Amino acid sequence: MFGFIPAGYIGLLVGLELAGVNYMWKSPLDLVLLLFWSTLLLAVFGAAVAAVVAALGRWRNLDGPALAFLITTVLGTFLLFIDRFGWCYPCHQLFDKRAPHLVYTPTRSFMLTVALAVGCVAVGAIVGGIVSLLVRFWRERRVRIGLYAVAGGVLAAAVLVSVLSTPTLGLKTYTPEEAGVIERQGGVGRVLIVVDDGATWNIIDPLMAAGKLPAYKHLVRNGVRGHLATLSPTVSPRIWTTLATGHSPLRHGVGGFINYAYPGMTNGISAFPCPTRLMLPEIFLKLHAMGFGSSRPLGPSHRKVRAIWNIAGDMGIDVGIVGWRYTWPVEKVNGFMVSDRLHYDRPKRHVYPPELERYVSQVVRGVPKVDSRDFTDCKIETLAVNPKATERLSLLRHFARTDLKYQTVADSLFRSLNPTLMAVGLTSIDANEHLFYYEYSMSHEPGKYPMTPYLSRFTTPDLVRCLGGVIDSVYVMHDRLMQHWIDWLGEDDVLIIVSDHGHVMNGNAHHYPEPGILMMYGKPFRKGLNLSGATVNDIAPTVLYLLGLPVAEDMSGRVLEDAFRGAYLDENPIRTVKTYETGKLEKLERPPEVDDELLRKLKALGYIR
Repeated sequence: MFGFIPAGYIGLLVGLELAGVNYMWKSPLDLVLLLFWSTLLLAVFGAAVAAVVAALGRWRNLDGPALAFLITTVLGTFLLFIDRFGWCYPCHQLFDKRAPHLVYTPTRSFMLTVALAVGCVAVGAIVGGIVSLLVRFWRERRVRIGLYAVAGGVLAAAVLVSVLSTPTLGLKTYTPEEAGVIERQGGVGRVLIVVDDGATWNIIDPLMAAGKLPAYKHLVRNGVRGHLATLSPTVSPRIWTTLATGHSPLRHGVGGFINYAYPGMTNGISAFPCPTRLMLPEIFLKLHAMGFGSSRPLGPSHRKVRAIWNIAGDMGIDVGIVGWRYTWPVEKVNGFMVSDRLHYDRPKRHVYPPELERYVSQVVRGVPKVDSRDFTDCKIETLAVNPKATERLSLLRHFARTDLKYQTVADSLFRSLNPTLMAVGLTSIDANEHLFYYEYSMSHEPGKYPMTPYLSRFTTPDLVRCLGGVIDSVYVMHDRLMQHWIDWLGEDDVLIIVSDHGHVMNGNAHHYPEPGILMMYGKPFRKGLNLSGATVNDIAPTVLYLLGLPVAEDMSGRVLEDAFRGAYLDENPIRTVKTYETGKLEKLERPPEVDDELLRKLKALGYIR
């Protein structure tokens, strides 16, 4: 019981916080199940620790306060270490749990991990000391009353924080009349948005200087460029949804890749901004790997607010969405939508309207296979037998062909259906930056990243020579895709290219966060401007402004006024409404459980463990 009671109490607090930030108050059964499973799992863990330590204590004839000190110290230290371990790259390198971050040597990794462990022990010991004092004075009535008061206050605060942190409860709701008049005034011809996942100026600038990216260079010279500040951590689902909505993750409700659910729960447990994570994400992953509970992809069914395509469609503007991440299953839109999971199987439930499924399927079948020779000059036959290269080359071909599929589908539908708002998502840059960062870093900066015995476990000098230019080749491929869109733009059309985050190519890392790229091209924009201060929250408001629509005051972002010519701003003043969230957002069928292929690819890229 010594471990069961405090662990159950922790489980209750965590459950209440989770319930609040994940919008589960309207599902009472989910809330009950969440509290039950969280409390039970942490209680069992705490009771196991308490039993082991108590047995050792009896062996050493320790009294109650000493046992309380040991149990709390061990439990607190372990929880804290596991909690910090989740984002500790030196720990991952030391224990070989994830691909190593190249800026760490094994010696430095060992020292930092030791320092982390010592810090966790110190914190655990402090907490243990406080608990041992409380146990010693537990018999005093005033102490017990004080502890009960503190416990009750903490529980009340947890409930209050949960309610206030739930946007659907904490924000004022408006009727359509109260929100303001929404009508289209002015705007450009067509707006084309391309999200180039993971694209970074750190790689684009050297390639432009070498003359290898003529399309990007044309866009920079004749339009606006800038860094796009992103969210931390740089988890793609939350950022792509922010790009599409102009709202923060707490408002739009999409926080991670996969939503894990305890047995019996309907909604599941998405990523949550918990001050102390208490290793819950790790617990969910391990339990799911053991077959406990279920998993679902996060997508439109979890989004709590309207995306730009919903807003534009409601105003009669025809839209086209192709390959935008986390759009499966597709939504009903005023136009067409092809989800980001088209490449997993036939277009069933991946295309709206359904009448386009057959046509999209025919277009996809016509996309040729990608050859690894397109990205390296080395003999593929030699690379194919290297176990350190085989899977990565397979994923390289997969992701490159995926982008070509979406580009071909988008091109065909853009020409034939001519939507006013077109949004396209491409992902192979980010994927290949994850896959080939060893070779890129070591080939481009050999003095900074020499081959060491430790790194030789992951790559070889031959692979560095053969694969060091793969990432550059992927950017060159995307430059050709960007040129394609430039050629299709009309006189009154605009092109916006962004990335959800950048990459620092000294390891498999972009969660610091590294800013993404921003390029804006067309008549409304200034030429040759290096824009500062843009964030991922600003894209949706800016797109609405370009479409001639007012911007919602409850959005987190703003219109990027500095990017526009003064004459355009004078002719098209920025208008606002209080909100676009005045009615129920139509939901489609909830996705089934995540398939094995999706989980395998997320693990291969290091997104989940």
